[in-house]
Amino acid sequence: MRKPDASLTIGQSLLISVIVLVAFTGFVLFLTFGVTPLTASQETESSTRSFEMLSVVLSLFAGGCMAGYFSFDYSKVGLRHRKVALFISWMFVSSMYLLLSLIMYSLRKAGALQIIDDWAKVMLFFATYAFLNGLILFERWKMGQFKEDEE
Repeated sequence: MRKPDASLTIGQSLLISVIVLVAFTGFVLFLTFGVTPLTASQETESSTRSFEMLSVVLSLFAGGCMAGYFSFDYSKVGLRHRKVALFISWMFVSSMYLLLSLIMYSLRKAGALQIIDDWAKVMLFFATYAFLNGLILFERWKMGQFKEDEE
């Protein structure tokens, strides 16, 4: 039997979506104006390659976090262990946010985002936003999936 106390309404979904959009837009603006790509004098084959390899390694970590997160099933966790389950799940979500931020930083620093067209940058923005927003909305929805403890 499921506990329906944490249902996600349209109003909550829109509020969460706006909060994620504002936070993500702020981060993109920080990347755009606060992080400068390596200059031509600093840019060497090894430094650019290092940032690209950092992006790859961080992407592997993010993939592992996603695998762990999506294998997490609230319907098998009783209400008694709710706080521990929420802590673990939100650790996965926050690590995916942090890893994605570091990936975007290293790509920006390596200059990899300079070579793509403006329309592709816009699509990258919306695709990343949709992923991050969907992740939070899915987590919020999953929070209502705890099973009732049997006496």
